[in-house]
Amino acid sequence: MSCFLPITPTTDVQAPQVGESASLLQRAQQAGHAVPPSWVIPAAYFHQTLQKLEAREPLLTDWPQLLWQTTEPTGYAVQQVAKRLRQPLLNLPLDLSWAELLAAINTPAVRLLPSLWLGEQVATVPWGQMLAAPVCWADPEALEAALKQVWLSALDAKSLTFWRFWRATQADTEAHYPAMVNLAVIVQAVEPATFSGTLTVRPATIAIAAVEGLPQALAECCPATFSGKLPQLPHFPWQVGFQETFYRPPNRPDDNVPALIESGLTKVERSRLQLTVPDPVEQPLWSLAQELTQWSEQPLHLEWLQHAESGTLQISQLYAWPLQPYEAQTTLSKSDSSEALAGRGAAPGTAQGHALILAPDQPAPMSAHRQIIIASEIAPDQLPLLKTASGVVAERGGLTCHAAVLARELGLPAIVGLSHATTRLQPGEAIEIDGDRGLITRLPNLPSVPPAPALPTVELAPTQTEIWVNLSQPEIAVAIAALPVTGVGLLRSEWLMMPVLERQHPYHWLATGQKELLLKRLEQQLRPILEAFHPRPVRYRSLDIRTSEFAQLAGAPAVEPNPMLGVRGAFSYHHHPQFFGLELTLLKRLQDQGYDNLQLILPFVRTVEEVQYCQTAIAAMGLHQQPDFALWMMAEVPSVLFQLPQYVAAGIQGIAIGTHDLTQLLLGIDRDQTVFTAPYDETHPAVQQAIAQLIHTAQQAGISCCLCGSSPTHHPEFVAAAVRQQVTGLSVDVSALALAAQIVQQAETNR
Repeated sequence: MSCFLPITPTTDVQAPQVGESASLLQRAQQAGHAVPPSWVIPAAYFHQTLQKLEAREPLLTDWPQLLWQTTEPTGYAVQQVAKRLRQPLLNLPLDLSWAELLAAINTPAVRLLPSLWLGEQVATVPWGQMLAAPVCWADPEALEAALKQVWLSALDAKSLTFWRFWRATQADTEAHYPAMVNLAVIVQAVEPATFSGTLTVRPATIAIAAVEGLPQALAECCPATFSGKLPQLPHFPWQVGFQETFYRPPNRPDDNVPALIESGLTKVERSRLQLTVPDPVEQPLWSLAQELTQWSEQPLHLEWLQHAESGTLQISQLYAWPLQPYEAQTTLSKSDSSEALAGRGAAPGTAQGHALILAPDQPAPMSAHRQIIIASEIAPDQLPLLKTASGVVAERGGLTCHAAVLARELGLPAIVGLSHATTRLQPGEAIEIDGDRGLITRLPNLPSVPPAPALPTVELAPTQTEIWVNLSQPEIAVAIAALPVTGVGLLRSEWLMMPVLERQHPYHWLATGQKELLLKRLEQQLRPILEAFHPRPVRYRSLDIRTSEFAQLAGAPAVEPNPMLGVRGAFSYHHHPQFFGLELTLLKRLQDQGYDNLQLILPFVRTVEEVQYCQTAIAAMGLHQQPDFALWMMAEVPSVLFQLPQYVAAGIQGIAIGTHDLTQLLLGIDRDQTVFTAPYDETHPAVQQAIAQLIHTAQQAGISCCLCGSSPTHHPEFVAAAVRQQVTGLSVDVSALALAAQIVQQAETNR
């Protein structure tokens, strides 16, 4: 077999030797679709190379079983195994005859793409997208280095960790490990493109992303997008994108240019920020999508580009696509529709229990033991009741309402946006709720022994992006502290104190002379969290309550006309300095007891003057005398987009991006209203641009930046974009830790 097989309609190729992607590209050519000039290095050469190295490294004799038979735990030990596998291949000269390939290549640069084969009907995308896809000059030295980079990525720590968890992800299909793992490599010419992007084709819907220039820009901007049914005519109702720069192929290198050019593509500033897709791109895209829906019965995902000179639309990558859209998960079968009610899944998990209907005009019970709360909406002052419940259903609210956020932190399944739930369900009715799919199913009865709740088992491979956890309840602190997280990235003080307030407003405790008693209670709440995580940092976010939220508590101030924009956050400390002083006293007492892992986050900061006011109080309390103390602020009011350097000059050492408030303030929406769903969420281009700007400005200012609001469960692509932009860390609810880790690992691989 030749070292380099051209991908043409007539080349004799076998899918197990050239991999799924190369095989599908040839099938696309045979169907009349254009493909950039491409060649494939068959998988046999990777196997032969490993065999040459067996004497130097005996572990390689077990390929491919070594991928999933590594007995070392994840983390540092796996990195050591990967390093051991890496060294022999790095030092081995390859005996490929590059002259044969170079004679056919007519571009100064090429890119190398993995093409995997794991057996019939086994998807390669989940692992394939983790492997390297470098760009290099078309010369022997650069090609050899790039080929080794692809091969080595199949043996690195990310790949070993992926296969440790692969069986768990395939449990429902009773899948076994692949009988073969073949890694071929496509060598593809890098040609100029006017536009490029991705296209996912399913039987009923398509999804398109488009950018100007080469597809490397997809990871750095907000592409123009379309998702839905294929239109009748060749015109798409695009979601407008935003793109500052685009990529084009580099000129031929000088002798002094290094071999690999991963970042050496020519980057060009665009004349305008807004990105729209012109008709000459739109029409062939529509035709391609129409043809592919008829060409293949299985869903497909491809990368496309429009050649800058010929205008031809080319398919540069093509895969079978096993992932299902979120909408497909909430579709009811006919047999279920009569027994199930559908809302919007807001917190993952399932629970069974009797329905506890909360009437707005009736006092709430003291406990909801083994019951599922059904309410019009959930307020923060109902936290003690939620802690005794099995699950939550709310008629109003979206994914960022209090019911959803509280449930995710407590580990309760939750459904929101189910209209008339309090009347469609009967008090005491036996039900099961599915917080992943948003379904409520009526049951004839409940099992006699309820399933015991359990925290998820999470193993996190080392990543550059820090992974933190949101936590405000001391009861589960020890269990969560055992997980491999960086620390507590967001501790909401109002949720911490709610269980000990005895239905009295926080300000009422001070007004009635009970300051010392409240301090002792708050110490008892906060100390177990600090102790469990020590010496890892715990970021305490000081009080931020709207007057509408604790209105049912004794001594609550009058509800303002617009509580969202009223006296709250850092501004409220001017009006109620006594309670901010109480919180600083609490932190100082715990510092003096040896808990040096405390940090402070100021909430809903509107102006630099608010930070300066708080800094004066913090300095007077002496919190900065502890070297590890740090002052952060929530970046959730749009003014921070224009004044972050001034905030840093005032003493801010890090920002926690609160996507919930930032989204509703940027888009002018009420996040508690169910009607405001997509595109009124974090995926809106304005929000994405704002967060990208915050990350970039924080990097320039030399401070840390943590993303705190977005849920990886509902917006994985948004979280991945922040990781590619090199956000310092993510802080997520414990139920989302495993998914967050997967997103981070994949995004770091592809950036």
